[in-house]
Parts: sequence; C-alpha cells; structure tokens
Amino acid sequence: METNHLDFEALVQEARQERSKAVGQMLAAVWEKCKKLFSAPATGQTVVWHMLPP
Repeated sequence: METNHLDFEALVQEARQERSKAVGQMLAAVWEKCKKLFSAPATGQTVVWHMLPP
C-alpha cells in the first residue's frame, strides 16, 4: 500500500511541475506579445481596450 501511495505522490508532483512549466511558457509568450504590441512603431492603428462586465 505504501508503494502505491508514494507512486501516486510522485505522479502528482510531476503533474504539478509540468503545469508550472506550461503556465510559465504561456506567460512568457504573452509577455513577448505585449512587448511587441507596445514597442511597435505607430502605424495609425488604434488599440481598443474592452472591459468585461463584472
């Protein structure tokens, strides 16, 4: 029984690490897009911010 519990804990830890890595990659991609958006030269286009209702 103890081995099964330890195996399960190892799988949970691995899943958490993979999730953290995936979230980090998504945040890095969003950060790069934001940097490009705000550092791009003016092209006459307007950025429109949409606020979601509460």
